[in-house]
Amino acid sequence: MLGILDLFDVGRPFWTSEQIMETTGFSRPTTFRYLKELRQSGLLARFGGGYVLGAKAVKFDYIIRQSDPLLHLFQPILARLCDDTDCGVILATLLGEEFFSTVYEQNDSATVNWSRGTPMPLTRGAGGLAVLAAVPAPLQKRLLAKAGLEGEALANLKTELKIVAKQGYAVSLGALDPNNAGIAVPVLLAGVPPAALVLVMSRKRFQTSDLAIIVDLLRRGRADMVAAYNSVDTMPAKTVEGDCR
Repeated sequence: MLGILDLFDVGRPFWTSEQIMETTGFSRPTTFRYLKELRQSGLLARFGGGYVLGAKAVKFDYIIRQSDPLLHLFQPILARLCDDTDCGVILATLLGEEFFSTVYEQNDSATVNWSRGTPMPLTRGAGGLAVLAAVPAPLQKRLLAKAGLEGEALANLKTELKIVAKQGYAVSLGALDPNNAGIAVPVLLAGVPPAALVLVMSRKRFQTSDLAIIVDLLRRGRADMVAAYNSVDTMPAKTVEGDCR
């Protein structure tokens, strides 16, 4: 039943019962029973002959934003990095097998909004590559299988991931937005989902920037995140897993 909620996203926030039946394969009685239960719970609401996410979903989003300890710990660090570099800064997190922007600080010149909850691809873009290269091999294998890459495309990506893992950072030019470049380092904290700290700037600016300085700034930002995480007694662990460089 809860799988119906996965159908709703920014690109398609409205679904009719017929569309839900066709996509999920549920029978008509099952579909309407599930929709009734989701509507009564507040997770869905009727709108214009179909369904949208309901008030309970909005409430959950508010609770998460107000109570997420990592958001409160890391947002000031990303804000400072944004101010120091005049670049957009993203903390993108792997939640299960989905990769999302979880913290985002936007500069005045940003052309793309990576606000909290925005899905991001794992196999394109600096953030996804940084995370894929840093996670354990079994998880990487599973994520690559889900991506559906085969043959030369898969071989090329694996080669790129080996390079990223060796150097400790990833760079992408125009992978997610033709006008922007992304530079990312992995953030691996024990007990916390794998993440990437990403700096976003225009490709024109990247061409005249010193990559070594950018990577150093990201690593310093990550070190500040680790220090903040380790300073909180209620966090589940106090160490960084793996070699993040």
